[in-house]
Amino acid sequence: MAGTDEAQLGKFGPFTAGLNNKAKPNQGPVNENGVQVALAEAVNVDLDASGWPRMRRGQLTRVEDPAHSLFPLPEHLLAWVAGSINAYRVEGDGDLSLDTALVTGLGDRLVTYASDDFDVYWSNGAEQGRIDATDLSVHPFWIATPNPVSLAAIANGGLAAGEYDVSVTALDAAGRESAASSPVIVTLTAGQGINVTLPAKPAETAAWRIYVSPPNGDVLYRCVQLPANATSYAIGVHVAGEQLQTAWMSVFPPVTLLRYGHGRLVGSINGVLVWSPPYRLGLTQDTNYLPFGTENTLLEPVGEGGEGAGAGWWVADHKRTYFMASGDPEQWAAAGQIAKYPHPAVPGCSVLAPGTVFGLETTAPVAFWLARNGVFCLGLPGGQVIPMKEESLALPVDAERGAAAVLLFDGIRQILATTMGGLPNTAAASDSADVTVRRNGISI
Repeated sequence: MAGTDEAQLGKFGPFTAGLNNKAKPNQGPVNENGVQVALAEAVNVDLDASGWPRMRRGQLTRVEDPAHSLFPLPEHLLAWVAGSINAYRVEGDGDLSLDTALVTGLGDRLVTYASDDFDVYWSNGAEQGRIDATDLSVHPFWIATPNPVSLAAIANGGLAAGEYDVSVTALDAAGRESAASSPVIVTLTAGQGINVTLPAKPAETAAWRIYVSPPNGDVLYRCVQLPANATSYAIGVHVAGEQLQTAWMSVFPPVTLLRYGHGRLVGSINGVLVWSPPYRLGLTQDTNYLPFGTENTLLEPVGEGGEGAGAGWWVADHKRTYFMASGDPEQWAAAGQIAKYPHPAVPGCSVLAPGTVFGLETTAPVAFWLARNGVFCLGLPGGQVIPMKEESLALPVDAERGAAAVLLFDGIRQILATTMGGLPNTAAASDSADVTVRRNGISI
């Protein structure tokens, strides 16, 4: 369609079957009147919901510097630009205005994002952080783990004789609790108490919690919560509070693929999946990991609830695509990884979107991705894969990386997918011509 103006373009169509580059020219699908209803090729053309073509509205350069790793917020667009994560305000005409440079001094690593609607967690495999989705304030990924406390036995505490374990956590202003410091043991005689000297405050500490075990016990319970400026506390006879929940945890590691779903963060680094406990998004523990191939190329959550409504995760390694049949990664070993598609995904080229975007009778989010065999796929809750237009569309194969987004523009719903690298798809039809060969004046 290159070189065709808008008036001429309006005479073609409608192409209700969309694009078909597998059929040979003039052999594509036709309607009941024998009129072709699919395009073999379309350059700078959009098709509306009824299949009528129009000229694509073109593109404008909004940011001059090198840019990648975009992430949408209701009023802003986050993007890596020339070594920084910037927040751009999106204007009504599609223009972008730089609101603020949020994180600076980053290298050229691709950034991955995940959001629980309140915060955006970002990571590039080496560095990471958290951005408040409301005010764009920048924070550590999670409040850091405090160093161990210092303990000393004191007189007149009223405690029973025995060994006591003491640990401390830090809380930020929103109540996020750090991983617990390594426990320290002190031995008391009958009637003594424990003087606790607190360590240096982690960044953004708003309060301390001190946890202590019963005599000769191995489970710690909250003793007291103190203001951030406290430096020490004397433990005597007290009523034990709730059990320590963040013992032996650590801050979530930097990853190269990060998603939020089913109340957790799940990430991937060097072919290993790692996840957070429920609603303690910035923490993990030594048991929260699963080796998964040499490369993870897809990670998308679907379904609702821990086990209901087909809850699970779509995951791909370097060979194929799987459905992890549980929203809870701790159940994956029991539920098993179920191979669903014999090809991996193009890294970065996936998105969640309501099923209605793809003509399904559900508003629940489904996973969309481009597989490395050049086929668009839908991953539904419960583990069903739907290859899209596999019979009619041949896209480049073995792409190195890509990106995908859901667009709603001028009444047209689109999935925009871009790829880097890749090879031509041999399933695509090539141009044809009718040729008559004559030899010595005779047609052969």
